[in-house]
Amino acid sequence: YLYHGGTNPIGKNSTMQESRATGYPNDVPVRSYDFQAAISECGIPRGQYHRLRLLHLFLRDFGEAFAAMTSFLPEEAVTDRRDTAGLRWCVRARGDAGYVFVNNYQRLAALSRHEGVRFRVCTETGTVALPGPEGLTVENGVYFFLPFGLRLGSLTLRYATVQPVCRRGDDFFFAVPRGLAPSYLLDGAVRIEGAAVAQEEGGLRVQVPAEELSVFTVTDADGKVIRFVTLPMEEAEGLYKLGERVYLSRAGLYEDGEDLIAYRYGNADLSCRVYEEGRFREIGTVVEPLPESVPYTRLPGDDRHLLDNSALAQELFLDGRKPVLLYEIALPQDKTDWFLSVDFVGDVAQLYDGKRLLADQFYLGRPWDVALDAVEGDTVTLVISELKKDGCYLECDVREGLRLNGLRLKRMYRAALRQ
Repeated sequence: YLYHGGTNPIGKNSTMQESRATGYPNDVPVRSYDFQAAISECGIPRGQYHRLRLLHLFLRDFGEAFAAMTSFLPEEAVTDRRDTAGLRWCVRARGDAGYVFVNNYQRLAALSRHEGVRFRVCTETGTVALPGPEGLTVENGVYFFLPFGLRLGSLTLRYATVQPVCRRGDDFFFAVPRGLAPSYLLDGAVRIEGAAVAQEEGGLRVQVPAEELSVFTVTDADGKVIRFVTLPMEEAEGLYKLGERVYLSRAGLYEDGEDLIAYRYGNADLSCRVYEEGRFREIGTVVEPLPESVPYTRLPGDDRHLLDNSALAQELFLDGRKPVLLYEIALPQDKTDWFLSVDFVGDVAQLYDGKRLLADQFYLGRPWDVALDAVEGDTVTLVISELKKDGCYLECDVREGLRLNGLRLKRMYRAALRQ
């Protein structure tokens, strides 16, 4: 729904909050418009941001040809979400080249594990069967796409059991989906170095490790050298391509003029490697971690006290009057790049900067992170209302209670890296 979460403003007479009181089907927070987006409301990259970036990298380098391809569904396609036994797949192709898309993931459902999977694709020039006789094992929860018939210079990639990510000149980067044995079937190769090779019908089959980064080179009939860089999917989620440079890092990366900036939430390890001619060279750094403790004090108070002082506090009691907890939290003087991580159990949590509602969130079963850059004072007030059993739908084990498990200050660490 959202790529980057946001924060609703508070106007002179009202907020932009959607609620049952304003005719919306359900209540949402007053200020938070986060919706568990790839980049959070306060700019923190989440796991889905890195997974989406792999698709964006692919579309930037292969999107022009991909856009011209046509989609095809198999004759016995899965069309019922309750069918958890069938394998969900389709093809996008043009001519004799394309991609097989496989999705064995469905939220809140366990899909069957499939062994010995092979795909038969009818193209304009004939039938393509992939992979080899051993087939694929498709685990529950995985999703990926595999290339076939791709032209790489004078080479033809008959098929591969890896997912293409990006390219840098004649260097191509691929990710290994979980549970797959990575291999390439190449036609037109004269010499292959850096991997195990076997002659098969249709070309040379190259096998590489599934659990570690590897690079092999292929020389074609014209003497051109093409490199294939293969990474486990989890490691590939750290790939970045800025301009024509490829980087590998657990930190986030962006360019600011001539500088390469690494940033990472709650982790001082800003390690980063830049790709150069078949290898990754270390250019990152580890900065000094800062203390995360934050002093706070439990305050006396009840719901009447809150309602008398803030109309916005009515959100705390969407399903009726109930107990609350109040805390005063002392903050550092310089709040730039500092966040407050609130580990709580409750229905609704609100953070006040004086009488101003700074942030709010419903309980989701995990810590709530709030950016502190906009806080004007030296303290903030945290209010948490009680979560009643069966009061709302939750995808977590804890479904009732009222407690503060802990508070931490967390830093968005940043550093300019030397290239």
